[in-house]
Amino acid sequence: MKQVEHSLDRNPEWKIVYNQQILDMLKRGFAREVPLQEFKEWQGSYYFLPHLAVVSPKSVTTPVRLVWDASRYQEGYNTMNQLLFKGPEQLVNDLASILLSFRFGRYGMMNDISKFHNRVYLFQEDFMMQLFKWRFCNLEVVERIYAILVNTFGVK
Repeated sequence: MKQVEHSLDRNPEWKIVYNQQILDMLKRGFAREVPLQEFKEWQGSYYFLPHLAVVSPKSVTTPVRLVWDASRYQEGYNTMNQLLFKGPEQLVNDLASILLSFRFGRYGMMNDISKFHNRVYLFQEDFMMQLFKWRFCNLEVVERIYAILVNTFGVK
């Protein structure tokens, strides 16, 4: 969190965009604050996902993006992706079979769901493995704990 704050201090516009992305997640119900008492009473496993600001100078709408890094090592511990099992491959169609199925069927359909990965909500045991700390770049405020309640892109 402190590294992200330091990198965002270099550009106040990025700080606004980054904080707005977290606020947007909270507003849409993709994340929520976990009160300290609830965190202390939690008996199950938990994991703090590192997040970082990724600068995309060519992007007109979002010059800096909020990215969750489930493959980052933290203080010698395993990464989040190392702790998880990969799901079965047979549930995901390969591109060739999808294209061939259009040739044999009567109808083809395509749809674009906004923020698709964020439409799959997790059980509490799972979202407690996707915690993060943030204080909206306000050094005078104590950091708060948040949980990502939905499937996170890049997490096994």
